[in-house]
This record gives sequence, structure tokens and C-alpha cells, in this order.
Amino acid sequence: MTQSYGNELANTLANQSEHLKQELKKHQDRHRTTNEQLTTIKQKIRELQSHQSRKINEIKNQISEHKKKLLNQTEIYQTIQQEITKLEVKKKQLTLQSLQLNDNKQKTNTKTQTKKEANTDLEKRFLSFQQDLKKELNQFQELMENENQLEVIERDLENEDKKAFQLDCEKELTEKNCRIQEIKNFKLVLEPQNTNQEQKKDQGSFSNYHNGIIEYNRLRGEKVALSLHLKKQNKKLKKSKNCFKKKNLEVAQHFNNWKTVNN
Repeated sequence: MTQSYGNELANTLANQSEHLKQELKKHQDRHRTTNEQLTTIKQKIRELQSHQSRKINEIKNQISEHKKKLLNQTEIYQTIQQEITKLEVKKKQLTLQSLQLNDNKQKTNTKTQTKKEANTDLEKRFLSFQQDLKKELNQFQELMENENQLEVIERDLENEDKKAFQLDCEKELTEKNCRIQEIKNFKLVLEPQNTNQEQKKDQGSFSNYHNGIIEYNRLRGEKVALSLHLKKQNKKLKKSKNCFKKKNLEVAQHFNNWKTVNN
């Protein structure tokens, strides 16, 4: 009985031992699987950490670039604000100038009609002067057709016309001077030496004396006017002479240039 109990116990122990071995094997298998999973998880964790580090560095770089952009934008904003301030000041100045221009425009408009009338008159006078000037220019160009005509005109002005005109003026002056001397002598003869009562009695002498004074003054005025006219004519002759000389030189120069080019 004891032996059977021992055998039964031995079998029981053997069964339990086998069961324990199987459980141990299962446990070892589970442990191996768990270790592999743990290794895989650690590897994934490392990969995730590496990926996160790269992402963090990228984000840091982006933040740094964004800060730089913000600084640049801040500077640009400040510059824009300064320009806006300048433009506002300029706008105020332009507004004041515009008001001043409008005021000046209103003042100018009040004078426009008068200026237009004055300008119309000036334009008419200018056109008339321009026409006269064209006529004189045409006449002068006709006289300046060639060098020979210039020489003839200059010689005539110097020798014949000038001398004849001066002789006529001198002759007329001599006649006027003689007439003035006669009036002076007539004045001395007719000048009354008696009293007022005697002068009133001699009405004929007084009338002749008065007429003589009038004639004397008239001739004296004619003498002065003639002298002034003679001076003006001499100036005109001198000016014409200089002008003709200048034109003569210009024509000669053009002729010499023409000969040089053609030769």
C-alpha cells in the first residue's frame, strides 16, 4: 500500500514536473516575445526621438527665419511709417500751395479781360510793326542784291547825297540867320523908347513891333527845329553808312566763302 502510494505520488510529481516544464517553456516563449516586442518598441522610440529631433531642429530653424523676417518687416514698417509721415507733411504743403494757387488764380481771372484787351492791342501793334519791318527788310534786301550796288549806294551817300543835303541845310540856315538878324534889327528900331501914353498914340509902331516879335520867335523856333533835324539826318546817314559797311563786309565774306568752296 505504501508502495502504491509512493508510485502514485511519484506519478503525480512527474506529471506536475512536466506541467511545470511546459509552463516554464510557455513563460520563456512569452518572455522572448515580450523582449522582441520591447526591442521593437525601443527601436521605434529611438526612431521617433530622432524624427522628433529633426522636426524640432526644423521648427527652430523656421522660428529663427521667421524672427529674421519679422525684424526685416519691422524695419520696413518703420521706413513706411516715416515715408507716410513725410507724405502727410508734403500733402499739407501741397494743400497750402493749392489754396494759394486758387487764390492767385482768382486774382488773375479778375485781370484777364484787361490783359486780353491789352494783349490784343499789343498784337495789332506788333503785327503792324512786323509788316513795316518786313517792308523795310524787303527794301533793304533789294538794295543789298550784290556787292556793286552796295558800293554805289555807299559812295552816293558819302559824296553826293550827304554833301547836297548839308549844303541845302546850310543855305537854309544862312537864310534863316539873315532873316533873324533882320528881325533883331527891326526889333531894335521898333522898340518903343517913349512913355506909355505916347506909345498908345502910336498904334501903328506898336502893331509892327508886336508882329515883328512874333515873326522873330517863329523864325527862331524854325532855326532850332532845323538844327535838330540836321543833326538827326546826320546821325541817320552815319548809321546807314555803318550798316552798309557791315553788310558789304558780310557780302564779301559770303562771296569769299563761296569762292573757297567752289574752288
